[in-house]
Amino acid sequence: VNKQGMQYCPGIFGKDNGVDAIFGIDAVKIKPSNKSVTLKDGRNIYYTKLLIAAGGKPFIPEALAKELACAKKSVFTFTKLDDALKIKDFASSLKGKSKNAVIVGGGMIGIKAVGALKNLGFNVTIVELSERLLGNVFDSTASEIAVSHLKVNGIKTELSDSIAKLSCKDGLVNKVYLKSGKELP
Repeated sequence: VNKQGMQYCPGIFGKDNGVDAIFGIDAVKIKPSNKSVTLKDGRNIYYTKLLIAAGGKPFIPEALAKELACAKKSVFTFTKLDDALKIKDFASSLKGKSKNAVIVGGGMIGIKAVGALKNLGFNVTIVELSERLLGNVFDSTASEIAVSHLKVNGIKTELSDSIAKLSCKDGLVNKVYLKSGKELP
C-alpha cells in the first residue's frame, strides 16, 4: 500500500514472493561490491539481485509547451492518484457537454487511461508517434490485435502521428491538430 492508500497487489503477494517492501525511506547509496543499498536512516539492505524501478516523468513535447499555457484547465498527465482524481473532477464538471479525450502516447499508461476515460463517458482517441501501440512490448501483430479490440470498443487510434498544435477557448482545448493534417475534437 502506498502513501495514498492504493494497494498495488494483494496483501499476501509480498510475503508469498519473498518481497519486503520499505516505503517512505530514500535509498541513498548502492554498493555493488558488497551487494548492499544504504537507506537514508543508515540501514544497509543486502540483496542477491537488485532491480531499480525508479518510475518516470510524463513527457510533454517541448514544441507544445507554449500551447499548453492556453489549455491548463483541460490538459493532464496521468502517473499518480492525484492526476486521476483531477481528471475525474474535470469529467464531472462537463455534465451535459460532449466529452472528447485525446491521449498522447500508446504505451502502458496511455492504454490504462483509455479504460478510465471511457468509463467516465469520453469519446477517446489515442495519438501515438510510433507505428504501433505498446511498441516496447508488442510486435506488429499483437499491436494490430490491440488496435482492433480498441476499435470494436469505440476507441480511435492515430498511429505514426503526433500533435502539431492545439486550439483553445476559455482555458480548454477544443481542437487538436495532428502533424498529418487531421483535426480531432
